Amino acid sequence: MSCKESKDPGSTIKLACDANCGKFTPTELIGRWRGLNVKSGMPNNFLMGEIDMIFGDSNLTVVYPNRTQVIYDVSTTGGSYIVLTKGKDVIKVVNNLVAYLKHTVAMGLSTYGPGQDAPDSFRAGVASNKSTSLVMWKCND
Repeated sequence: MSCKESKDPGSTIKLACDANCGKFTPTELIGRWRGLNVKSGMPNNFLMGEIDMIFGDSNLTVVYPNRTQVIYDVSTTGGSYIVLTKGKDVIKVVNNLVAYLKHTVAMGLSTYGPGQDAPDSFRAGVASNKSTSLVMWKCND
């Protein structure tokens, strides 16, 4: 993933692109989050149990209720999108702020799965019968 200069009108300036794109985790995601699967495909279809998600500077460790874990490399593509990579699997994910609460912040994540584009928003992902969506939260600093 790299930014290239473009002569097209309205294109992003390369310096701004470089600052928002690369193999790093957006600062608002770094830290330990708790998550619940909202849906996987059709409504009312989801995995039970809480998921731990630990975002590092350039990776994500997901710990499932059965204590298995998966580690992904994280890349930022700017805006509300991240890319998770593990081996040949490339998963594009949209993340949107759901709420700032008194003691926590909540984010929504949604994806159409490996090899697919991400939904336009968390809301669009939840409305789709083809996405996997979850809500995660962490304590405020």
